[in-house]
Amino acid sequence: MSWMCMLRSSHGAMSDLNHEYKAVASERLGRSETYQEQYVFVYRRDRVTVTGQYQYPDNKPGNVDAFSREPFVVRFKAPETAIKEFVLIAQHTSPANVSTELDALYDVMQHVKRMWKTENVMLLGDFNADCSYLSKRSRDKLRLFRDNSLFWLLPEKTDTTVRASTSCAYDRIVVHGDVFSNAVVPFSAKPFDFQTAYQLTEEQVIGSMFQQSHFTCSTSMHFSFAAYPHEGHGECWSLSQLSTGRRQDTP
Repeated sequence: MSWMCMLRSSHGAMSDLNHEYKAVASERLGRSETYQEQYVFVYRRDRVTVTGQYQYPDNKPGNVDAFSREPFVVRFKAPETAIKEFVLIAQHTSPANVSTELDALYDVMQHVKRMWKTENVMLLGDFNADCSYLSKRSRDKLRLFRDNSLFWLLPEKTDTTVRASTSCAYDRIVVHGDVFSNAVVPFSAKPFDFQTAYQLTEEQVIGSMFQQSHFTCSTSMHFSFAAYPHEGHGECWSLSQLSTGRRQDTP
């Protein structure tokens, strides 16, 4: 299984034919030799430039090997957006260790902010941060939830799961700081119910056709007015989180 974050503009699907895409991927991650994952960021090379990447080594003294799959960090330059440059930190937490990994993710964010001297950081991925994997009591103790400089973009009651029998906000998008928060189009964060959109059955989505148990989640960022003066601030970039492959330890 891999996590993918796609950076694209919102000018419509047909415009994709005019763009060249590139990708940057993490190393294979996981404690098991038989099952590992990768994080992958796909981007339009004419709109976005990768200016740095960092595979977190998970060697913090006193908390070594905190993650089942260590966070993958990529810094992007996107001059057409209102924010110009930002960092994305991808993370898929283990359902068996959600509280520990989310608390360690806060330390990763602080480390990246110092390392690259930036406040514009987004955390995104399958955090398993809801339902039986993370109780409200445990959540309220975590620094990621208590820090007022962090904005959780998906509403708390959002269902990001495919199964009709579950309703959990496992997948999350979190931005740091007022500057980044103001660059996000208000209320744009949401899951994409491709099952309904493409008239698929639950069996088709979860089974052999897609092997997905979660919906894609995305949010949008404003273009800078200078880049598109005739379009103004209504246009945006979209950051979408996609999952592929068989999930063996989820939902």
